Amino acid sequence: MLRSRRDVLPASLEAPAAALLSALADRFTARPATPAAPPDEQLTSLTRFPTEAQTAAKWLVAALAAVGATVFGTAVVARPALDWGDERGRLVLAWVLGAVGLFAVGLLLVTATRVFAPQVVDLWQLGTLEAEIDGASEADRARYLPGGLTSVGAFRTRLGQERDAAAAMEAQVLRARRLLERAEARDDAAATARARDDLVDAEDALAAGRRTLETLERSRSVLVAAAQARRTDEETARLLRTTAVAGLVAAVGGIGFQLVLAVGDDDAGHGEGAGAGAGTVVTTTMTRAPGQAGDALWQALDLASCEVDGRDGVVPVAVSAGDGTAASPWRVQTVPLTPACLPRTFEVVAAAATVVVVEPQEVTVEYGPVTPAATTG
Repeated sequence: MLRSRRDVLPASLEAPAAALLSALADRFTARPATPAAPPDEQLTSLTRFPTEAQTAAKWLVAALAAVGATVFGTAVVARPALDWGDERGRLVLAWVLGAVGLFAVGLLLVTATRVFAPQVVDLWQLGTLEAEIDGASEADRARYLPGGLTSVGAFRTRLGQERDAAAAMEAQVLRARRLLERAEARDDAAATARARDDLVDAEDALAAGRRTLETLERSRSVLVAAAQARRTDEETARLLRTTAVAGLVAAVGGIGFQLVLAVGDDDAGHGEGAGAGAGTVVTTTMTRAPGQAGDALWQALDLASCEVDGRDGVVPVAVSAGDGTAASPWRVQTVPLTPACLPRTFEVVAAAATVVVVEPQEVTVEYGPVTPAATTG
């Protein structure tokens, strides 16, 4: 027959045995987990700008990329034949302006994409708000700090203490409940009454501590929200300043790049002896020269598709410079008359083709006095 602990232990040993059992239970029983880390320690990521701003930034990035490609690409495509020897200064200036402009466009792109970067603000990263609160009057500090706290640092310390105290009081409530259960199991009325009183006191203390902690946590939320708003405002101001400066530099670089390459386009067909005059584009015809050179030219550029109907080996072209010699070849471009003919710009010498160049001549016409015709009566 099993006997109870009362039958085994003398009355004088019951209290020490109960204390020992309580200690063993506290040692080996799983304690409640520490409350979840407060929001400022979880480092929750926050979006700097709303979804609408991020969508607008996506379109802005695409537009900037397209504008940059157009501004800094068309000038090079429009001027495929650039002579380093004769146009060195202009080319150097163009590349410098182009590099500056492209750098500014890249800076604009990076600035626009910063709206997608998350920001994390916690109680230890309040920025300029902390110094402002610490230096404010008592009435102004009361907007952020409760309970007569005089600085953000003191608030951090108090918040940490209350969090630790709340965790300790929760553990105390659990211990009081276990002691009450043991006292009730022993049918000890006095111990049960004491344990019940201890549990009520522990629960009251926990409720009061939680109310205090909730007040501090609300103040923490106000502080973090204010710091988030201030950081967003400061970041927006920096972005606007950077955008304004980078936009101005990009505009100067792009316009300068275009203008430098556009200047002197009339002289692009440099070369001496141009029959139509240097810098003058003349529409004329080009006739294939008999021999291997002419056949190779026609085959390589598919000039047969550009020939005038009924005239084999004759292609309409626009000549801008040159006299057909090896030192100064004709610079010509095909004039498409049919969809099959593609516009091609190339240089040709007289050994491969003959370009008909019309020499402009200055003609002076002198008019003598006009004698009125005699009238008959």
